[in-house]
Amino acid sequence: MNPYIEIIRAHNGLMAAVAVVIAGFILTSSLTTQMFYGAVAVFLISSAGFVLNDYFDYEIDKINEPKRPMPSGKIKKNAAIAYALALIIAGVAISYHYLNVYCLWLVLLNTFLEFIYAWKLKRVAFIGNVLVSWLVASTFILGGLIFSTPIATEMNIIWILAALSLLSNLGREIYGDVEDLVGDKAVGAKTLAVIIGKKNSSVLASVCIIAAVLLSIVPYYLGMLDMKYLAIVAVADLLFLYALTRDARGTQKWTRIAMFVALVAFVAGSI
Repeated sequence: MNPYIEIIRAHNGLMAAVAVVIAGFILTSSLTTQMFYGAVAVFLISSAGFVLNDYFDYEIDKINEPKRPMPSGKIKKNAAIAYALALIIAGVAISYHYLNVYCLWLVLLNTFLEFIYAWKLKRVAFIGNVLVSWLVASTFILGGLIFSTPIATEMNIIWILAALSLLSNLGREIYGDVEDLVGDKAVGAKTLAVIIGKKNSSVLASVCIIAAVLLSIVPYYLGMLDMKYLAIVAVADLLFLYALTRDARGTQKWTRIAMFVALVAFVAGSI
């Protein structure tokens, strides 16, 4: 694989781009050119974030991931920074020229947060988990803001979707720390699981996921989405609850599946 493609983890950027389209579709029940521009902007900014991560993790990756593009020498450090900057400029330029001011400010905010996360916050207990979850959830917000304003009534469904995404991703992130507890202790990482322990971290992660399950009922209760949504999201909720019966690795896997089913529910309910 071309190292410049490998370093951006394109599959993650594509998932973020799809989230933009899903949110836009929920509001408009159509596919538009603006959704495409929003998806491209998010893909570029997300890709820049992964390049920045590898830049700041260069010394660690030389030991733990020597085959990655930077530690293997396929991409030099200066070239990586230039690449990240080019991706950011392209993403911001698309947001400025083709999207509205709300989308532009969100893109600028997330670009700043990606930099701070990669530079300082990646290994800060809980804050790093929350930040990653926000970056995931905010892709839905951007998709909604393409067609609306932050305080518009129609944005309520997008805010709920984003909150559900943030809570479920936060649960997954914390369970990820639980899974990596032994290794993180060995290298002196101060993750949440290291600081408060495996049991307490698992309880907190479970609370986040259960909160997401409870929140998923709200769109139907408030009449925002119809019975199709409720029927499909009920399956997602069962999968979320099943995930809590598994070990840390299994919980992450089944939570991811449940999140996908929940997205299908939102789309189905909006048609």
